[in-house]
Amino acid sequence: MLSLARVFSVTLRIFAHHPLGVLWVTFVALLFSFVSFGILIGPMQVGFNAVMLRYLRRGEWAPELLWQQFRRQAFLAGWVYLALLLVGLVVPLPLERFSPAVAVLLGFAANAVLALLWFYPFQYLAERHMPWTEAVREGWHLILRAGVPRHVLLVLLIQLINYVPTGASVPVLDLFVLVLLVGLSGLIGVVAYAQLNPEPQA
Repeated sequence: MLSLARVFSVTLRIFAHHPLGVLWVTFVALLFSFVSFGILIGPMQVGFNAVMLRYLRRGEWAPELLWQQFRRQAFLAGWVYLALLLVGLVVPLPLERFSPAVAVLLGFAANAVLALLWFYPFQYLAERHMPWTEAVREGWHLILRAGVPRHVLLVLLIQLINYVPTGASVPVLDLFVLVLLVGLSGLIGVVAYAQLNPEPQA
């Protein structure tokens, strides 16, 4: 059973031990995902998880793992994830003319469903050479075994974290807050995965 208290405590402990490393890997992953127009989002996601899982499991900081995930399945997983993310952004747009509040709620719900379905696939791809479809299936089965309500609550909390305003007057500060929130959100998923899979997947 997933322990939310333990997930957050371990996440904060890891971040406290290696804050600059977490922020740097997150920044690089975001940067290359953005400048590649999403082409590298899969390898960057898998790479981020590989780095954090290595540190969590072995205490070894290995940022070079970020660049060792250029596998076909990582690319495919990233493109499917990006396509679904764009659909979730576009679907609420027609409603904004009639009810902005409903559009915001629909967008939030779409992002929450997407985050739930894709909560563990990138972690599985970081530890196992498997098709992305199997990674999604394994991730969903893990959620079913560990408790859907707890995962829904965790995803909602992460979504709320990501909705923290980043519109600071100083662009550098705005970027820092964005990287911090994304890094913590990603780290939460890694810690939850490792809690439910104490041993590396074969």
